[in-house]
Amino acid sequence: MVAGKGKKYCGEHATMEEDGGGSRRIICPLDPKHTVTEDRLQKHLKKCNSREKPKPVRCSIDPSIDRSRSLSERSRTELESLLDKLKTDSVLSHPALHDELNNPKNGDSAHKHLKHFYCAGFSA
Repeated sequence: MVAGKGKKYCGEHATMEEDGGGSRRIICPLDPKHTVTEDRLQKHLKKCNSREKPKPVRCSIDPSIDRSRSLSERSRTELESLLDKLKTDSVLSHPALHDELNNPKNGDSAHKHLKHFYCAGFSA
């Protein structure tokens, strides 16, 4: 990083600046290898690459199903077996899913994906 005009240090090392010149930079609590301005910490924590990532969704009908392969890569026998399971199993749900479906902060796109998991019998 390059130091700004009239600055002795770059943004990453601005904590060493004596006059500060603005919001104080602090070490990121998720990763001490970088800093963030104190007033933007909450926003940063939501998008920091070091935050805990959501776990992949598993098929609740059959957790052994390999979700990394698309339907077009599966044999007819595998597809028929999956369809049989879908026809016999009831739709699974979870209170957290209902909460998210009723959350007004979720937009149309989020609702579309949540309904897909609900209707397909997947649980988070």
